[in-house]
Amino acid sequence: MIPSYEVTSKGKRPTSALISRAIERLRRAGGRVTEGDAPHLLEAIAVIAYDPDTEAVDPALPPPGSGLRWEEFVASLAITYQARFED
Repeated sequence: MIPSYEVTSKGKRPTSALISRAIERLRRAGGRVTEGDAPHLLEAIAVIAYDPDTEAVDPALPPPGSGLRWEEFVASLAITYQARFED
C-alpha cells in the first residue's frame, strides 16, 4: 500500500510518479510461475495506491493488465496455489 502523496516542508506532494516507477520495477521482478523458475522472481505481488485523507483506492494505479492490481494478484495467487497443491 502506497499513499498518493507525501508530506514535505512545503506541503503535500503527489507520489504518482514514484508509484509508477515502483510499478514498473515490480512488474519486471514478477513472473515466477513454478517452483522451478528463478528464485529471485516474485510469484505474486500487488500494489495499492490510496489517498490517506479519503481512504479511497486510486482506480488508475496500477494500470489494468499490469499484473499488480489487487484482483490480478488474487487470481495469480490462486493459480499458483492450484498448480502446487491440487492433484
